[in-house]
Amino acid sequence: MVAYPVVETVQRDGVCAEVIAPAPAATERLAEVAEGIGRAIAEGWG
Repeated sequence: MVAYPVVETVQRDGVCAEVIAPAPAATERLAEVAEGIGRAIAEGWG
């Protein structure tokens, strides 16, 4: 399984207008937690 960097998105009128990677405000700890959550969800789906 591959995990990609945490990104920040900018939404305009309900549409993604910009994606910033890696997310400038994301700490290493936040990225680790987000990756763990994402992996748990993916593994739960099988």
